[in-house]
Amino acid sequence: AFHSRCLMAFHGVPKAENEEISVRPGMTRMPSVLRQNYDDEPGDETGFSASAHEKWARVRAQAMVFIQLRKSRFDDLRMRRKERIREVAIYVIFAGLFTYVALSSRDTSEAHFLVKTFKGTLEGTELPPSYQPNFFVVFADLVSIPDCWEFIRSVAMPTLYPSQTERVPILGNNFVVGKTRVRQVRVQGQECTLPPVMNGMDLKCYPSFTDEDGQHTDDPDNIWLQKYRDNIGDPNAPMQSWMRWEENTNAAFSNSVLETDYGNSGYVITFRPQNLSQGFLDLENAYNADWLNGNNTRAIFVELAVYNPNLNLFMTAVLSMEAHPTSGIVTTSTWRAVNLSRLLRFSSAVSFGLEFCVYGFVLLYFIIEFRQLKLFGAREYFSDGYNFITILNLLIFLVVFCLELYSVKTANTILSKDEGDLENYELQGVSFYTYQVYNWNSFNALLTWVRLVKYLDIISKKTKQLAGTLGKAALGVATLGVVFIIIYVGYALAFYLAFGPEMITYHTLGQSTFGLFRSIIGDFEFEALFKTNRVLGPILFVSFICIIFFVLLNMFLAVIMKSYEDVSIELERMPDELSSFMRRQLRRNVKDWVGERYRMLLNLPEPVSDDSHLSSEEIQKIYEEEKEQFQAMGIKDWKHLVAVADLNDDNELSLEEITAFTKDAMGGDDDGARELPYLLMKVVERTNAVIHEQKLVRGYIEKATRYTAATRAR
Repeated sequence: AFHSRCLMAFHGVPKAENEEISVRPGMTRMPSVLRQNYDDEPGDETGFSASAHEKWARVRAQAMVFIQLRKSRFDDLRMRRKERIREVAIYVIFAGLFTYVALSSRDTSEAHFLVKTFKGTLEGTELPPSYQPNFFVVFADLVSIPDCWEFIRSVAMPTLYPSQTERVPILGNNFVVGKTRVRQVRVQGQECTLPPVMNGMDLKCYPSFTDEDGQHTDDPDNIWLQKYRDNIGDPNAPMQSWMRWEENTNAAFSNSVLETDYGNSGYVITFRPQNLSQGFLDLENAYNADWLNGNNTRAIFVELAVYNPNLNLFMTAVLSMEAHPTSGIVTTSTWRAVNLSRLLRFSSAVSFGLEFCVYGFVLLYFIIEFRQLKLFGAREYFSDGYNFITILNLLIFLVVFCLELYSVKTANTILSKDEGDLENYELQGVSFYTYQVYNWNSFNALLTWVRLVKYLDIISKKTKQLAGTLGKAALGVATLGVVFIIIYVGYALAFYLAFGPEMITYHTLGQSTFGLFRSIIGDFEFEALFKTNRVLGPILFVSFICIIFFVLLNMFLAVIMKSYEDVSIELERMPDELSSFMRRQLRRNVKDWVGERYRMLLNLPEPVSDDSHLSSEEIQKIYEEEKEQFQAMGIKDWKHLVAVADLNDDNELSLEEITAFTKDAMGGDDDGARELPYLLMKVVERTNAVIHEQKLVRGYIEKATRYTAATRAR
């Protein structure tokens, strides 16, 4: 019998120590993770307290099943967490690079002070007291053509060229570069269609400027030439350059209060750095020849460019004086401080190099989003509001890339010329496109950082609710938005027609739109409306507030609140497991780090576990006892075991959690589910007993073999 038992044990013992034990066909093989390895002889010390041993023994079978089930889910979540952390890290690097590039491409603070200095000087200097002894008149107060002449002759040109014969630094270490131009555009007087009562009056009309007007004015060449000859006393004096129409198709964009495109052509007085005295002479001759007048002149521009070598910044400016067809002068100014030579200074050169990295990231995100769009389809893809923001952000990056490519290429071409060949309009045009890069990047900065909110769900589930709310409410808000826009445009048109002639807030349809938006946020002008029109003012104002403010805006809020409630319920019913897992891991790491230092600081003892929990010390001892089984599951150490088995982040193993989790995993509260852990426990016990018996038999056989070999040797 002993011999047969030994043979059975011998054939049941694996050839290699790590091989599975062979079983008969038809038998169900027990997972290796549930087998207990008894390397020690019976009676060895367990290594942990009897109370912990008893608690572990009560749930050991269920705990092994529990840990095995949790381990597979834990591994999946940990892999997804690594992918998510990698995704977040890549995006944070991208956002950081873009922010650095955007900030270092131009020092906005220094550009502000450069613009402030020139703007304050040119627009804030008063006209000489000899011209207006009883009034303080600055650029914004100009109301007539004589005012414009005095500003140009007494303020603008003396500020830009104090010497009038050679170029010198102005307002610090700033230099006027290129050609400064004083330009005007004119219109031609034409016959008017008048009411019968006015037919006896010889009247002409001088309309607003249009592109068709061009050089077709009231023959200014002969008028100016004759006055010029009379003033200098030379009847044979030739025509001067400022008498001729200068055609120019290059782009030089400036603001216009009257919303008119004046182009870049016109009658021009040019100040060249190589011959400033000629420019001042032309200015005086033009003044004496009545080069500007109140009917034909529609707009006057002072166009200049300045370079500051300290900051490596170019600044272009256009001071506009628009003569309205009614009367008066409307003044505006456009100032642009830009960095056109980005490779000359180290910081700007580094940012220019890093910009290629940014566009590399943009290309990567284009590929990723295209694959996502192809995988999920357009309808499902754009149902998430963040995907819409992402696509918009990437498209704006594409626009910025095209603008920057053009501006950099053009700037390099312009700056490689001799200064004598440098035209003012060239700097005006390239500075406009460079400035558009800054403008579009401001949108990019907003969208890039808004997209970062998507990744904050690893810190708080509120951000997940926010993202879900935006996506879920998008369709309802869009539908309601169409209704809002229709009604809003109707009110904007009504306010424009009713109050535009008398109130600056509504003098154009665009201004009326913005004025009504100010009313929505509480900036009312009810008294002005009432004084302008005592009937329509109250009616339109009250109806606008009731319909837009009390009805439509509250409907917007209702749609968003309903979506927020639905998303909250959905997340409670089906929480995002990955986000919850990452938040739990973060809380555990923070709690462990803070708690350990808190205990070390105050010299506190370890917390005592009760009968229903296994503390971290007890888990550590259990891991050492069951080390081979846990390592077979892929659990590296006792901390890994805690991370897998702890469900409530208290660094303890709850026996109730094990029972509840196993019951749910095995099918709920039915009798079969309750019996399954018990049966598994019995199988584990029987398997461990067989393994232990095989080890004993193997030991006997090895002793007998060694004894036989020793006997033969003797």
